[in-house]
Amino acid sequence: MIPFKTIRARAEKNRNDWTLSEFTQVFSDIGSIWIEARRAQVDALNVQKFSEAEYEWVRRRVYEAAGVHLAGNMDLSMIEELARDNAGRAGMDLPPMDLPKIPEKNVELVKPHAAKIKEWIPMAALGL
Repeated sequence: MIPFKTIRARAEKNRNDWTLSEFTQVFSDIGSIWIEARRAQVDALNVQKFSEAEYEWVRRRVYEAAGVHLAGNMDLSMIEELARDNAGRAGMDLPPMDLPKIPEKNVELVKPHAAKIKEWIPMAALGL
């Protein structure tokens, strides 16, 4: 097994000639970390008597509200208009995309935690 410090040093030097062993070890280590995090998450849900479905619902509401807060006063309709214009030039037609209606109360509840939520985004991308 190759020490993590060795792999990290090579990555920091932008070394791109990884051996198969090094490459698979990195993914094996990441997989092990994910499994450990997932077990901790399931244990925490069980302690709180929270189902996976309940957790997923709450998590989605939190990220929706955080997105509204983090976007601030950004006019998302302009982004949609640009996407439709560019798709039209490419001969594509985009389906209607209604943005979800986020309750203001959810935005208020999430606002004090916005910085922490930003840190959690990589975990959310991994389904945690």
